[in-house]
Amino acid sequence: VFKLVTAAEELEEGSYGYDFTCTGSINAGGLMFHCINSTAHGRVNLSTALQKSCNCYFVAAARALGPQAVLGMAYNLGFGASQEFGRGLYTNTGVLPALEELDNARALANFSFGQGDLTVTPMQVAGMMNCIASGGTYSTLKLISGTADSSLNVTPVESAAERTVQVMERSTALRLQSYLEGVALYGTANPGAPGNCTAGIKTGTAQTGVYENGEELLHFWYSGYIEDENGPRYTVTVLREATPDDKGVTAQVFREIAEGIAEQYF
Repeated sequence: VFKLVTAAEELEEGSYGYDFTCTGSINAGGLMFHCINSTAHGRVNLSTALQKSCNCYFVAAARALGPQAVLGMAYNLGFGASQEFGRGLYTNTGVLPALEELDNARALANFSFGQGDLTVTPMQVAGMMNCIASGGTYSTLKLISGTADSSLNVTPVESAAERTVQVMERSTALRLQSYLEGVALYGTANPGAPGNCTAGIKTGTAQTGVYENGEELLHFWYSGYIEDENGPRYTVTVLREATPDDKGVTAQVFREIAEGIAEQYF
């Protein structure tokens, strides 16, 4: 999902997806980085690289953009910072690597597609996706109703003051929307695409480096928006943590939530 940060900065720099030939691996600082299962995706541009979730493309893109540009976009999209989303309630900051760390080619390669020292929260990912769905305007996350206990009793909590800032050109956001809708129709997110409305989605599989019974535990992501005839309306982010095999559950949860919202509100 973090590939969208690199993608947004690439578009902001004026590139509309240079052609790149993915051979399944790319050398960064003497270390080989691979696409999933070392799949060679062949000739890709930004749109098809997002559809196929091509790691190698984004390593090359971040190298061309430089660490400061990609890191700046990440910060502008709310990563690496805590936010007050209700009175006295704060999000976790997550971890953004320091600029000097990204001078290392290996660290920048990892960062380009959301690995390495980077950590993010589901709320931060939802904020990034909501910015794209909102035409490039980032809005701080806020609590709408209140907190709920295990019995679903709701305690009203006043929302923190909302701050909004235009962090990317509207044309960048609209282009990313078209690419994300391609991911839902033709790419890795197709299994979770709702059948009763249009969606733009990005998937992700994050390595943890933690092993259980010889298998690495992974975090599985689905983040996207759904739209009605007037454009994007709701952003949905699903995270399934610490399992070696998602078995399609994350896609199913995203699809059921999206279809339920569309059925009720569209």
